[in-house]
Amino acid sequence: MDTARIQFQRDFYHLLLRLGTANVDLRSILGEALNLVVGISDAKQGYVEVLDSDDNCVYQSFSVSNTEIKNLQKSISTGIIAEAMSTAESILTSSALIDPRFQSLESVQRLNIEAVLCIPFGGKTTRGVLYLQGDRGFRSNAEKIRLDTELFSLHVSPLLDQLLIDQELRSESDPLSALRRKFKLEGIIGHSHKLFDLLNSAMMIAPLEVSTLLLGETGTGKTQLARLIHQNSKRSGHP
Repeated sequence: MDTARIQFQRDFYHLLLRLGTANVDLRSILGEALNLVVGISDAKQGYVEVLDSDDNCVYQSFSVSNTEIKNLQKSISTGIIAEAMSTAESILTSSALIDPRFQSLESVQRLNIEAVLCIPFGGKTTRGVLYLQGDRGFRSNAEKIRLDTELFSLHVSPLLDQLLIDQELRSESDPLSALRRKFKLEGIIGHSHKLFDLLNSAMMIAPLEVSTLLLGETGTGKTQLARLIHQNSKRSGHP
């Protein structure tokens, strides 16, 4: 693995850590993530978008005009992006102009779209897409970072869900009420913001396939916290 890709992976996952912190600027994080991907892949254009359950949109673009942004946003329901989001599978094509799936699309012909990498992602309350476009030589670079980008998208989805919950909680008198509605938090009493911060971080960890080390003195609730993480994970039905 070359040095550039190692640095790309490091910077990508550093963004994940920052996304899990309080008061994060989602638009800024999306912009940094897009710049990283464009830089390593040598894409000519890039677009990333996140939608919540009410279709409120946050997006960032690279070398894309306002008109092209509108076209991309329309393609959430039709075209290459729609295909990726409906199948929940990434699309990588050397040339949309000769790809049987897309060659008949009016936008592909009009915009002369060649190589494309399109990666969908989504949590329980959010969905989004990363769209990169380049010339035919772009495909070889896109193939190299496809797995890294898919892994990032997999992990970013639950964090985006939590970010929206965080914003909702901050506006409520009981900081834990939205968490209680969304997760299994039986046995938890208290309403402090410090408890919210702790449980919010724990619920970010719960859906991830990672090992977790809980540190603290005896009697501080490590066992109960570990139980909550397990109950809200994909492994909840197993030891």
